[in-house]
Amino acid sequence: TLGSRQLVTFRVQSQCYAVPIETVVEMTLLRDLDPIAGAPPWIRGMMQLRDSVVPILDLRSRLGLTDLQEEISALETELQQRKQDHVLWLQTLEECCATGARFELQKDPTQCAFGLWFYAFKTEDPILANQIAKFEEPHNRIHALADHCLGMASRGDQNAAQKQIDSSREGDLSEMIRLFDATVREIDQRSRQMVVILRGNEENLGLVVDKLESVATVDSDHVDPRPLRELESSG
Repeated sequence: TLGSRQLVTFRVQSQCYAVPIETVVEMTLLRDLDPIAGAPPWIRGMMQLRDSVVPILDLRSRLGLTDLQEEISALETELQQRKQDHVLWLQTLEECCATGARFELQKDPTQCAFGLWFYAFKTEDPILANQIAKFEEPHNRIHALADHCLGMASRGDQNAAQKQIDSSREGDLSEMIRLFDATVREIDQRSRQMVVILRGNEENLGLVVDKLESVATVDSDHVDPRPLRELESSG
């Protein structure tokens, strides 16, 4: 329509960017790159694309953002640590019910390390968001055990408390462990970066992006060209 443009939109970290569709030659998965001697740090290398080679610019590096693999590694480490937290949490509850020792770990599911992370975590990826949401119910049920089992143990019914803990270990805790492992696999599968090949006056240029979004039609007045000018200034 008059005054509108078609843009290829893509995501880099939490931000969405776009380039005019007429400048896009191709979109492909990021593959092995050949280094370029003396190139600035945001130039990842050269990609072989059929009968030509294309310099590849890393948008995360150019925009001063965290490297995606470092971000993914930190998230996976966080999830592995929180998984171990809950194995130890249930083990500690078991020991306190058996010995009468004071239980000093967090009972509130919103205030343990995982709960604080869970309720603060944001993602634009609906599949990953749905995967993360599955934690809430089993996580809440595990934490609800504390007062329940400690109460039974304080009344001298350690056997009943132990049965509840054994049931949770085989049920909710096993489900949590499965979810932690499945989420790490999901993150790995969804972290493959893409390359948008742009047409240049003298040579093409590839942009490494986290995720391709869509082709959108927008009013020309709504297009902010500033990020593109920043890229052009990179030389």
